Amino acid sequence: MLCAPAPLAVTARVRNEILAKFLRIHEADLAAPTPAESPPEPEGEPGWTKVELCFRSLPAAETLLAFGPDAQVLTSEDLRRALARKAEATAALYDSHQDT
Repeated sequence: MLCAPAPLAVTARVRNEILAKFLRIHEADLAAPTPAESPPEPEGEPGWTKVELCFRSLPAAETLLAFGPDAQVLTSEDLRRALARKAEATAALYDSHQDT
């Protein structure tokens, strides 16, 4: 996937239930044409659609975390690690064992 001028190529899979919303929000980030109205499901992944995206920076791509478990970054590894750290920090804020 070519992402000029945006240097960060990202492959994600998105739950079909939220795909239309995801595509509206990330329309400017799409590296490939928008999937058809009824996109084919990747083999072994019923209910998901793969999407190719391009972002200008790692922090810009971190917005994908807003979709929680309804979107999963498959590549880039740097982004996967950054999202995992942010998810862990967020979960710690909601840990019922912490004092408030």
